[in-house]
Amino acid sequence: MILKYKVYERLELRGIEPFNTLIGSFRYNEDANKFLKEKQKETYDNNTVRKSFFIFAERD
Repeated sequence: MILKYKVYERLELRGIEPFNTLIGSFRYNEDANKFLKEKQKETYDNNTVRKSFFIFAERD
């Protein structure tokens, strides 16, 4: 079994159910963390929108 690291973007809009979008899939944790570190620069939070990112690991 291979472990895959998937990077998701979580978007929360006021009045709408939050949702997650897969934006990257990596075989190695180091690659996923590098990608996540760059994407974290796009994280923001205001009165209407909250955008964040996270990694989820799963076995293939």
